[in-house]
Amino acid sequence: MPDFFSRELGLSARSDSTYGKVFEEAREIVNAKITPQDDNLSQYAIATEGFVDQNKQRDLGNLFDSMRTELQANVKRFGLESATASQINAGATAAVSIGTGQALRAFVTRSFEPQFNLAGVDRKAGSITSVVGVEGMSDAFTTRRPGMENFDDRDNRNARVTSLAYNLNAAQQNEFGETFFPTVAISNDMVGVAVSVRLISVIKDFTRNADASLADFRRRNVVRALLDHTILKNDTNKLVPHHNAQTQQWFSSNIGPFNKEVEGVNHVSGALKINTRIGDLIALGYPEATPHALNQGDTLDPSISVAAVYLLVDGNKIRLSLSGYKRAAFLAAPEDDNRLQVLNLDIKTLSIKPTTLQFNQAALTGPLAAAVTNKWTINMRLGLSGNVSVSTGEIIVNGNELSVVSIIDADGNAVDLAGAQAKAIVDAVTKEAIEGWDVDARTSNLNRRQRGQIMDTTVYNQVWTVPLRSPITYPRPVNSTGETDSADLAVLVSTTHARTSNEAVTTLFDAADSLAEYDTVGKMSDLDVIPPEKFGVSRLLLRPTFKHKVVDLTALVNNNASHEKEKDIAAEIMLNIKNVAYEMFRDSGFQAFVESGAAGVTGLPTILIGTDPYSSRFMWVPGDSRTMGPDFEFKVVTTPDERFQGNVAIAFGYPELFKGEINPAHFGNMLWASETVLVLQMNRSGDAQKETTVQPRFRHIINTPVLGWIVLKGIPEVIATRVPRKFITEGLVKVQQIAADGNITPLTP
Repeated sequence: MPDFFSRELGLSARSDSTYGKVFEEAREIVNAKITPQDDNLSQYAIATEGFVDQNKQRDLGNLFDSMRTELQANVKRFGLESATASQINAGATAAVSIGTGQALRAFVTRSFEPQFNLAGVDRKAGSITSVVGVEGMSDAFTTRRPGMENFDDRDNRNARVTSLAYNLNAAQQNEFGETFFPTVAISNDMVGVAVSVRLISVIKDFTRNADASLADFRRRNVVRALLDHTILKNDTNKLVPHHNAQTQQWFSSNIGPFNKEVEGVNHVSGALKINTRIGDLIALGYPEATPHALNQGDTLDPSISVAAVYLLVDGNKIRLSLSGYKRAAFLAAPEDDNRLQVLNLDIKTLSIKPTTLQFNQAALTGPLAAAVTNKWTINMRLGLSGNVSVSTGEIIVNGNELSVVSIIDADGNAVDLAGAQAKAIVDAVTKEAIEGWDVDARTSNLNRRQRGQIMDTTVYNQVWTVPLRSPITYPRPVNSTGETDSADLAVLVSTTHARTSNEAVTTLFDAADSLAEYDTVGKMSDLDVIPPEKFGVSRLLLRPTFKHKVVDLTALVNNNASHEKEKDIAAEIMLNIKNVAYEMFRDSGFQAFVESGAAGVTGLPTILIGTDPYSSRFMWVPGDSRTMGPDFEFKVVTTPDERFQGNVAIAFGYPELFKGEINPAHFGNMLWASETVLVLQMNRSGDAQKETTVQPRFRHIINTPVLGWIVLKGIPEVIATRVPRKFITEGLVKVQQIAADGNITPLTP
């Protein structure tokens, strides 16, 4: 192989003689593993375009497994230190699916009947990877019968061997491409792959529109609930007393009505009257249009408590929370009806602080204003009693006691309660100041009147077709023999390797352009935007994210010590890479994507960093073994592609998982379909020549549209220039002048 490829593409130098050895090893394995009966089986498979006979289908599957095992065991015989699962699968597919001359003749004369095959393979977390078969007709007839009188297969006797060796070596990109887009080999008789994902959604309970217009389902993905807490509802059965013209008798006229928000819904409520028995808290907790539908099956959940108490102290309307106080709950009565619960609250730690405001957020006035002025804390004793029936909803709360226990100043000292200001507070704070209360209650829903949130499951399918790319042709003299096949193979493999590796870089640039056009700022849910369909199914489980930054090192690095420049440059570059990576992880919801199990992976992803060879030398931090912080592992790869000079691409992936398979949690994949290497005798412009040709099939796809991009500027300038030290120069001039006056001895800098 030319030295260019070994140097620029990172390939080991392999001469034509090396490929000759590869060619012979492939021939030996094919001759040992492929019998005439197997060749007839390949011919049968090609001619029938499917497996009518299940026994033949099983036999061909066994032949494929046998060939794959043989290649795995003998990979070093092909001059490879190791081979990926995709390379092994590509080589085995080529060896099994391509027959000798008779099978090739069958391929030419095969029928073209419409077919569509879908074979599903279960994946973790309900995701599915499927393969889609070729569909279509060549012309108006169900079969094609070309003339065979001049068919000559002598130059294609090595087609199986050559194709095996080609696909085994060519089904891999350089390290840069394999890091961002690990290769996945698919069967060469399939047009592509179909990836399916199971989506679990929350939808709004609704009734269909009478005018037949589309109803608003408000479908939300459950994975997004880890990002947006408002998606899933915990308290749809929470009881909120409703204040209206019919129910106002149960509420304090001095406080309220006011709006109370529960699970994103506003309710008009108020402070319940103290010392007043409410006939039916259950009916009070439903909107006015529904109580007539309630019956004996609607009961209260036994977990009932007083949530807050409202005080009216000398015109000050104050709400003090009782949430969490140990005796604020209604407990089962020791005697009487077993559905009766009683309240017995007696606390001495209720307080009004200098920061306390009125219920309407106004400042305290009257005697209580002294608490703010003097920074006093007023400690009070509160006593409440009451009872509730969980079956009937009858409830009452009585105010038994409210008094000042102590007043503490800002230094923690007790204030004399006999003082004028303190005594005015003591006189104002009495049980008559207890004006109302809030209830914390829920319906038991034992009759299942409420459905709560409705869950829905759908399966989304996305098909990735793998197109035939531009052919690669290596012409040779018409009188050449099969002895040059190894040289031809070297040309085809080198060219294919360069094309697939360059396509990986092109796809990264295309992904950056597409994501830059997709505005995700402030859009937290799948209701706000529709992710671009050019990306994989994972776009439905996380938020497509693009972070772009230009880093000008000339404005950031100002160290005047030459030996520290490289460290400073590396520190600035890695700081920006780290910031971009963590912003991507936060804004995309990648953590929720993994924790939900939808991705089929566990643990944090690896940060994939791609750049040019020159910039990569600075991607380290001295003395820090965890360059990307305490959470992430990272991998730096380089590409010689000139387009990437000064650029840094950042993505997430799991390089060690699902090798040889599509991984929806990895940034991307390259789909590779094995193709046949043929030798054709062609007449072009009156010249006769033989051409060794192959038309590769591959495609780079994006699974997780989360990408960061940094443009580095000024590295050569920072290295080549020095930072002026003006203060040193000026200092030396002054010292020298003083020395000239005879005051001090000059110092050597």
